[in-house]
Amino acid sequence: MYDTHREYGENARELGAELVELNVAVTDTYGVPGLKAAMRDRGAPAGHPRAPFDDVSVAVREELTELVDDALTLV
Repeated sequence: MYDTHREYGENARELGAELVELNVAVTDTYGVPGLKAAMRDRGAPAGHPRAPFDDVSVAVREELTELVDDALTLV
C-alpha cells in the first residue's frame, strides 16, 4: 500500500477501500484458518491451523479465493 500510495497518490485510497472486504474476511471473519486457506490457495507455505481451530469449509475457501482473485485484478 505504501508503494501504491507513493505511485498513485489519492487513487491508493480507492484501492485500499476495495481491499476492505478481503481484509475483514481474513482478519476478523475467518481469522487464522481463513488466512492460511487463502495462502495455501496461492501456493504459499501456510500449514494448517492448530487446535482449537479447524480448516475452513469448502464454501469459505471458495469465497476467499474469489476475494483474493478480485483483489489481484486491482493492482
